[in-house]
Amino acid sequence: MDGGKGSGGRHAYIGSFTSAGGAGITTAAVHPGTGALTPLGSTDAVADPSYLALGPDGTVLYAVAELPDDGLAAAFSLRDPAAPAPLGTPRPVGGGAPTHLCLAHGQLFTANYASGSVSSLALNALDGTVEGLRGVLRHRGAGPDPERQEGPHAHAVHPAPAGRWLLTVDLGTDTVRVLDAGHSVGAGGSGGAVGSGSAGDCVGAGEAVGAADSVGVGDTVGPGGSEGAGDSASGAPRVHHETVLPPGSGPRHLAFHPDGRHVYCVNELASTVTLLTWDSAAGRLAVGPSRATVPGAGGAGGASAGGTVEDGAGRFAGGGGGAGAEGAGGLAGGADAGGAEGAGVAGVAGGGGVANYPSEAVVSADGRFLWVANRGHDSIAVFSLGADRVPSLTGAVSCGGHWPRDLALDPVTGRLYAANERSGDVTWFDVDPADGTPRRAGSISVPAASCVVFADGHPARR
Repeated sequence: MDGGKGSGGRHAYIGSFTSAGGAGITTAAVHPGTGALTPLGSTDAVADPSYLALGPDGTVLYAVAELPDDGLAAAFSLRDPAAPAPLGTPRPVGGGAPTHLCLAHGQLFTANYASGSVSSLALNALDGTVEGLRGVLRHRGAGPDPERQEGPHAHAVHPAPAGRWLLTVDLGTDTVRVLDAGHSVGAGGSGGAVGSGSAGDCVGAGEAVGAADSVGVGDTVGPGGSEGAGDSASGAPRVHHETVLPPGSGPRHLAFHPDGRHVYCVNELASTVTLLTWDSAAGRLAVGPSRATVPGAGGAGGASAGGTVEDGAGRFAGGGGGAGAEGAGGLAGGADAGGAEGAGVAGVAGGGGVANYPSEAVVSADGRFLWVANRGHDSIAVFSLGADRVPSLTGAVSCGGHWPRDLALDPVTGRLYAANERSGDVTWFDVDPADGTPRRAGSISVPAASCVVFADGHPARR
């Protein structure tokens, strides 16, 4: 760690890809009045910390190391919030290219894109260190896109509000799986099939597997789906239910509405956002309507021309606009900086014919607005949310850079922050309370920026 001194004030933590020139985890002070970020220092103690999450009391910061073959999970002490310090030893997650993580039921869960799996890791109850792998849930299936959906690609794992469930989003299989995280608490329970035709099975010794395998540490799944050295006390979560989205959607991330009953799923390949209705008692999702995330695109994300993006100073056609923006022919270089995503695949063309790959969704604290980051179109789509919670696209503004990989809402001030990966900056926006339109307020340089987390946004630190 270099640069930052002292622990007073508010802080944000910015993940970035060290393999693309990023500093790792950058700490920034948050100005109390303007929301402006001032970098204080950085640590590259782990490679490619592309996604970050706070521990349950806000005193520990967790990161994935998005390494293509053998990803890691690491912990950092926030004893001095201005200077995160490595806490314990980074631990293998048992999968490749972990892109997302969350904490639930006293454990750490990661979504592993390259291997199409979800891992659970034990945490030390006293100091929060990552103790080791408990189990791996291996997704199965494929989608219609031969390049991006040749197999499962778990992209995110989200805890459902106030319950036992986790929701895991798989871009490769066009599914959102509801996982029973409570199963993995303690000894984990005995293995056994969830049910005939289920989306996945938590298998014990010698049992056949279904669409996904939940296996203990050291377990293997052989050809044809039979398990090797089984562990009936697997620490992996079980698949409880599977929700299937339209073929080729490519679901990436989720955002819950504050009412806890509605969820918005960002679909990377279709350039849409889908409304899902959540039944917490049953642990099930119902699929609602989808809306395009790019102005001028069809209702299901189809291509059309003529969309516009407002940049705060005027309007310009098409979007894109950042250095090296791609046309409709696909990604230049074919991947995010961390290398998780596939090569040379054309995304859905929206306004201006720009290939687009939405990345993240954020819902306002009052539940009136939804924002979605568009990579390629390089915009932030603005949706109004009515009483029925169905999103209505009202416009889009420039993200302030190129390739917005993440959006974050400051839970204290309500300002919006975009981590623009390929232009290497974090841009922040004031939000118009009347119509939800973000207005660019400033930016800082953060090479290969991938996510933003606000430490003092945690309830324990407010």
